[in-house]
Amino acid sequence: MDLVNGILNWVATPGMIASLLLFYPPYYLFKTCYSFLSYLFPEDLAGKVVLITGASSGIGEAANAALINFFETLRTELGSEVGITIVTPGWIESEMSKGKFLKEHGEVEVDQEYRDAQIGLFPVEYTKNCARAMVQAARQGDRYLTVPAWFRTMYLWRVFAPEVVEFCYRLVYMHSQGANQTDVPSRTMAEGGAKQLLYPSSLRSSEVKNE
Repeated sequence: MDLVNGILNWVATPGMIASLLLFYPPYYLFKTCYSFLSYLFPEDLAGKVVLITGASSGIGEAANAALINFFETLRTELGSEVGITIVTPGWIESEMSKGKFLKEHGEVEVDQEYRDAQIGLFPVEYTKNCARAMVQAARQGDRYLTVPAWFRTMYLWRVFAPEVVEFCYRLVYMHSQGANQTDVPSRTMAEGGAKQLLYPSSLRSSEVKNE
């Protein structure tokens, strides 16, 4: 067994990369054509499931990963009987991105400073654009959807350069020891004018109902 694993350690990685380079171009062409045809002839929404995870779902990272793994396994088991689209949105215009948070005893609290510290310099997508993209993806039978689409590049950075992502996160979103959790550079930059450009008008308003 040690000999087999030793050989695979040397052979498997370059072999997988080579096979992926050979397989991916025709596969990507097929997927592009299929996506175009699905756009022209969308399916009914009956029998479709849309799972929303990601930054705007209000779910923690571990719970997100568990949910995605569960629905990916369910998709494999059900096959074509039920279409499952896994949506990983970035920051979307919502009650949470307006600054509403649940306190320990279930009470709703509005804290836009904490919101600014969390979102920082990320552009916030309009709700209607996200909803339109999710319906379209479900009708086309897409397996995955990221809204906004540019957010997919973040996953590439996390895979290929995780140290850079961690460094940037600590630099911009982490507060110093003993400081308030809102005393972070991300909030300073957001309140310094960034949110006028990056946030919808509904998020910039200070009149948010505390209910």
